[in-house]
Amino acid sequence: SRNRAMTESPRRPPMSEMSRSGYSRYTSPDRRLSKRLGASLPNLDQPIHEVHSINPNRSQSVCKMTPDTGLKLSQKPVKVFHLPEFPPPLAYHYVQNYYNNMVASLKKAIEMTSPEESALLARYHYLRGLVNTVSNKRLDALEDFQSLYKTDAEIFPSQMVKSLVASLSEAERLQGDKRPDIKSLISRVKREQERERAIKGSKHDEG
Repeated sequence: SRNRAMTESPRRPPMSEMSRSGYSRYTSPDRRLSKRLGASLPNLDQPIHEVHSINPNRSQSVCKMTPDTGLKLSQKPVKVFHLPEFPPPLAYHYVQNYYNNMVASLKKAIEMTSPEESALLARYHYLRGLVNTVSNKRLDALEDFQSLYKTDAEIFPSQMVKSLVASLSEAERLQGDKRPDIKSLISRVKREQERERAIKGSKHDEG
């Protein structure tokens, strides 16, 4: 009963506040409500046809869309590369077969792509380089990454290539010397490493 009395009889504002804002503001709630709703509600004394003719374009303006709004879809066709189905048992030979199938699928996709689509070729070589890396085919991975210089050098994974070159065995290095592209890539990596060591050494001497 006390809560009901408080909601039904709200606190009366002090006289000082009434004198500043006007006594009618607190004594005429109907008048305040009509002022707030007067801008949005039509005059009830008007005929119905006049009420609907206040703003005939209102409903159209809400649903109207300009040609510039919305998503602008690219007109270029999207190329989709389908990954081979992954085998359920994660045994070693099943995983290796999956990598081999993926490399074969990427090889076929590269052969079917024209040289003019250099950006797409770069993505194929990059992906095949990753697969060859995880399947321990380091020389094949370096050959794929070397192809990025001819297609899209911006996605060249320099740190990964440095790690691959550093992990090559002596037998792999001898085999790489027989493959011109790989030999050129290994020589470039070695020159960059020597340059970085020289820069670090000069900074250490200055410090």
